[in-house]
Amino acid sequence: MNAPSSPRNGTVAKEMSPRKLTPLRLAFRIVRWTTYLGAIITLLMAFHAVPAPIVVTSPQAAAKVEQKFEAVEQAVAAASPRRFASIRPS
Repeated sequence: MNAPSSPRNGTVAKEMSPRKLTPLRLAFRIVRWTTYLGAIITLLMAFHAVPAPIVVTSPQAAAKVEQKFEAVEQAVAAASPRRFASIRPS
């Protein structure tokens, strides 16, 4: 029942053999898989849910800001150069 092997079957086997891995093919393969990996990491980072930061607040914060604005308004009215530093810790 087995058919004798023909010369054509031998040539098909040679054509189906794996290609020689050249440095250019190796570089392309590395770049291709690195691109896929980078895309997956980028998507994971983009869709990762980050918890909200903890912000410390105080009831006196609004009063401190009002005092700083009043000081700046007084400086402007007196025409003296005074910087407004709202980030400076008090």
